[in-house]
Amino acid sequence: VIKNGYLLACSPINIACIEREVHSIAGADIKTLVASTPRILTIPYHHLLQLNTILKDLGVTPAALRAIPKIHNLHPKTLQDRISFLREVPVLDALSSHPRALHLLFRYKVVTSRLEFLHKVKKTDAVPSLSTLLGSESNFHRYITVGNQKHSRNDVITCLATDMNESKSTIKDALHFQAWEQHPTVISVRQ
Repeated sequence: VIKNGYLLACSPINIACIEREVHSIAGADIKTLVASTPRILTIPYHHLLQLNTILKDLGVTPAALRAIPKIHNLHPKTLQDRISFLREVPVLDALSSHPRALHLLFRYKVVTSRLEFLHKVKKTDAVPSLSTLLGSESNFHRYITVGNQKHSRNDVITCLATDMNESKSTIKDALHFQAWEQHPTVISVRQ
């Protein structure tokens, strides 16, 4: 209680309902989750039941749930909205079974702002790796300025094709004789 003083303000009825009604969330025992994240006791029990249903439908494993316990702090409607966004983007939908998919849902604002920024700068719908998308600010900045060897060529070709109103194949043929050793980025090409 000393470290988690907010527990004194919890409703005893809610705690009793959690103990009686909520036995597990996405296969993870509720007592184990409460021991690692006591804030769960402040969440209304009916929200926990809804979260359990949503996370089970998503196919979340107990290990993934223990990796990011703050997912419980999200309102079930918010979580459902974020899942629907995840389903709309084909590349992110393919990653929904990835163990780090919960990170995509929890860091929704970071992910969406980075995707919008990439779409504006690179004029492509290519999505970087999860490590780049969810990583630190410096990691993402490095991806923008230095590029990724795998996607850099295609990004540059797409950027040049849209800016010059040419087909990708024409640009690719023109750049065929250029040295790609330094892996130019879209930002350096625009400059």
